[in-house]
Amino acid sequence: MMKVFEMTDLELMSFFLGMEIKQAGHEVFICQMKYAKEISKKFKLEECKEVSTPMNQNEKLCKEDGVDKVD
Repeated sequence: MMKVFEMTDLELMSFFLGMEIKQAGHEVFICQMKYAKEISKKFKLEECKEVSTPMNQNEKLCKEDGVDKVD
């Protein structure tokens, strides 16, 4: 890419578009923890209680739920 585009090599990146990037060997790990914390801070959700599973695990989801379709 350096042959086609003018660019500077800044070594391994650590953040890109608000996402944390970790590179090791042939692996790339992308984490959105920082982004999620910024969103929760923006909407004042830092003090909310955490829920490990936000919905009933035994709930059966299906395309046809027996309710009349609405036009």
